[in-house]
Amino acid sequence: MTMTGTPWCHPQPTESRLHLDVVPSTVIHALAAGAAGFHSAPDETGMVEIGYRVDPAMRRQGWALRSVETLLAVARRHEDVHTVRATISPTNAPSLGLIGRFAFGAVGEQWDDEDGLEIIYEMEV
Repeated sequence: MTMTGTPWCHPQPTESRLHLDVVPSTVIHALAAGAAGFHSAPDETGMVEIGYRVDPAMRRQGWALRSVETLLAVARRHEDVHTVRATISPTNAPSLGLIGRFAFGAVGEQWDDEDGLEIIYEMEV
């Protein structure tokens, strides 16, 4: 899903050269550093869910942080988006720490058939 035809750039380009491009899923799965994006278009309430993953060899270098910053900037600029959601396993300490750096609040839990128990975090944009 794309909400723009141009690459998504970090909101402060002087801090990060990271930008997100729209690419086919076959390319995404072959990437070395990782991937980040929205699970789908905004739903009827204006909610989008973000997702990100970083290759284990590339972790602890700020890729996930800069990706979430970029996704939030894109969501804030999109007139149909009112809420951003992230769902995280309660045992995923790195992602819990990352989301804790932003204005996300826990709003519930869900069971994911692939990932098991997840805490639902949301923030208004």
